[in-house]
Amino acid sequence: MRQLPLIDDIWTQVCNINNIHQAYQNAAKGKRSRPDVAEFSFNLESELWVLREQLVNFTYFPGNYRQFEIYDKKARIISVAPFRDRVIHHALMNILEPLIDKQFINHSYACRKGKGVHQAVDYYQEQSKKYAYVLKMDIQRYFPSINHFVLKKQIANLLGTGNTFDLLCAIIDNGKANAQESVGLPIGNLTSQILANLYLNDLDRKLVATPNISYLRYVDDLFILGNSKNQLWSSKLLVDNTLKALKLRLHKNKSHIFLTKEKVDVLGYKVTPAKRWLRNQNGYRMQRKLLTLKNNYSKGALTTTELKQRIASWIGHASHGETWQLRKRLFENIVFSRST
Repeated sequence: MRQLPLIDDIWTQVCNINNIHQAYQNAAKGKRSRPDVAEFSFNLESELWVLREQLVNFTYFPGNYRQFEIYDKKARIISVAPFRDRVIHHALMNILEPLIDKQFINHSYACRKGKGVHQAVDYYQEQSKKYAYVLKMDIQRYFPSINHFVLKKQIANLLGTGNTFDLLCAIIDNGKANAQESVGLPIGNLTSQILANLYLNDLDRKLVATPNISYLRYVDDLFILGNSKNQLWSSKLLVDNTLKALKLRLHKNKSHIFLTKEKVDVLGYKVTPAKRWLRNQNGYRMQRKLLTLKNNYSKGALTTTELKQRIASWIGHASHGETWQLRKRLFENIVFSRST
């Protein structure tokens, strides 16, 4: 991995008060009414200068996470850092993300500007017209299994060691999955998203260099397309061996080869070379969500603007598939009104 230039200048840029103020703007976007954000914002100037002084004097330490569980196909623990820590995460990534992102392959689609689920599905569908088969794989317990020693070595190879490296290490250590082992990145952190992409970058590069296949990744979902089943299984062996060095492993029940001409489950859609559909549970989930939105709007817990934004977001996602009848069915009988 190529070490980045101007390493000595990175820490100065991270600690610049203008960068920290921009980090606050990024972290507070859409969240200014939340109590912790409002409290920080009330004394904004002094809070930002305190953060800067703590960075410069090496007295900054991350706080404790607030955790909660969500269920989206499977249970996930979401970790929310204190707001002041989220400002620091943004201050770091304002400078580091553009530099680190240049190391990544084009077809890693998660948590990157200009990419995302829809671009990943577009690329899969384009490649499915060229290849007969796709090997789908899923890394088992990806975020909780990321090894801190391996990750820190990758960061040191890329950035070198120094103040920026030390701050990243403090954030990594603070988010370990349990007190006994140095593993795990908290789901929900901006830093976790970018470091999780870095952790698999060597694997990505090995696969894009393999001839006669096409490859894409979205977080821990891996897709390899080819015209030979034998070559796809050989590619899986490469994945297994590379993940072993990273202290990871594939989910043993989620590595399968499918015909691309059939409906293949790709990141929330059922996809063929010509069409795509939302998975059934996505429609059921939105039906339940609409009832919750209706109740919250009725009680005044949701503004009209927030309601429109949430509905528009789902419609935007759904419109990338064959969903006209689904959307019509979901919205034709629901009415949003305030309680009197």
